[in-house]
Amino acid sequence: MAVIINDMLSMTTYAVSSLALMNNCVLLVIYFCCPLKNVNAYRYFFMLAAIQDMTFSMTLILAVPRNVSQKFYFIFISTGWMNEKPYGYIPLLLISVSYFTSLLLVTNGFIYRYLQVCKTHLFNIYSTLKNKAIGVVINLVLVASHVFVVYVCFWPNEQFAHLVHQDNVTNFDVLGSTFLGFSTKYRSNWTNETLVLSNLMILLLMEYIHFFCARKIAICIRKSALSNRSQTLQRQMFILLLVQAVCPVIFLHIPTAASLLCLFAGFSTTSTAIYAIGVLMALYPFFNPLIVVIFVRDYRNFVLINLRLRADPQQTNTSITPHKRLFFSTRE
Repeated sequence: MAVIINDMLSMTTYAVSSLALMNNCVLLVIYFCCPLKNVNAYRYFFMLAAIQDMTFSMTLILAVPRNVSQKFYFIFISTGWMNEKPYGYIPLLLISVSYFTSLLLVTNGFIYRYLQVCKTHLFNIYSTLKNKAIGVVINLVLVASHVFVVYVCFWPNEQFAHLVHQDNVTNFDVLGSTFLGFSTKYRSNWTNETLVLSNLMILLLMEYIHFFCARKIAICIRKSALSNRSQTLQRQMFILLLVQAVCPVIFLHIPTAASLLCLFAGFSTTSTAIYAIGVLMALYPFFNPLIVVIFVRDYRNFVLINLRLRADPQQTNTSITPHKRLFFSTRE
């Protein structure tokens, strides 16, 4: 029976992930209570991001995953409440999918904004229900391909599991715990390497799409003949998209890639590195909704007004109107 580890990382993960769940619930409430007028269609990306972040936070609470690199392997091990086989693989798989969809959602956002700002004629063509359905199918195929790669290349076989169980991983009870990972000793073959490289190429392609679309959008906004107000709105949404693209890279992909590189460099991850990576993972869904609220003016004003930190313009106009009517009636 696997032992649940209750240490500083576990407590931090529970606390930060709970706050992240609250933040995303608040974002969903704002989403439904404050419909956007100027970016009505793009707001669906906010809802999808909130659902993804809530799923990610809940799986972190259940699994409390840790990245560990040793001499011959890299593992993503579950040390939380749901850490026993076979159900312990569910949160680990969902976390792996969230790693992928964190980039995929941003990629869709960049393509959407690029077509809307730079290719209006194509935007109108691709906005049909048929083309939207094709886009959904493409996204589902990409997610399914990622799950296939994880199952084939990172699912532990008996030899890999025996290697991990024999190794003395400090502060971990790996016996009976579920984990995903990669071993240079037992899982390194031509098929696995090809699948991993193909998945890596998809990730790099998405990053290139981010760069390409960002460059084109910036040029189009700078050269557009829109009013100052419209340009300001476009810039705000563009900056929001850039920040959303940077967040998963900083909080998820760079730390995990650094841990994976330790495997090929011959280093073992320290307890400090494991703790830092775990905290960064928990912070990702915590900051995502805050970024949306900060950069979307309507959402920001909605929060400030409800917190009584800013006067409601509608109430101000209502309180002024009777005085105007009284003044004119007295004058008559």
